[in-house]
Amino acid sequence: MGSEVSEVDQLLIHSLCEEVIQFEEHMSQLYLETHMVVIAPNLTVLVGAGAKRDFFPAKTNKKPTPKHGYLCDTTVIRDVPRRFRGKTARVLAGKVVICVRCDLLGDGHGNAVGLDCLQKIITLFHRAARD
Repeated sequence: MGSEVSEVDQLLIHSLCEEVIQFEEHMSQLYLETHMVVIAPNLTVLVGAGAKRDFFPAKTNKKPTPKHGYLCDTTVIRDVPRRFRGKTARVLAGKVVICVRCDLLGDGHGNAVGLDCLQKIITLFHRAARD
C-alpha cells in the first residue's frame, strides 16, 4: 500500500530521529538547570552541575549509579587534593543537608546559605592543605 523507502531516505529519517533525540536531551538538561536555580538555589550553588551529570543518566537509562556517589563528581571534591577527598565529601554531605533544609523550609533568602557553606568548605581545606 505505498511506495518503497529508498536507502537514502532511510538514512535521512534515521539522522533526523537522532537529531530529535539529542534536542530533547538538551532541552531536558536546560529545563533541569533553570528549575534547580529557582527551586533549590542553595543546593545548586553548593553542588553545581557535577552531580546532575551522573545522576540523571543513571535514572533515565537505568544504568548503575556512580561507585563513589554523586558528590564525588562535584567541583568542590575534584579541586581538593586526593588525600582530603574523603573528609571533604563527608563535610560536603553535611553542608548539602543544611542547604536542602534551607531550600525546603527557608523563606526565600536566595542562595546566601549555599554560598556561606561553600566558602566554609573552601577555607577549611585550604587551611588543611597548608598544614
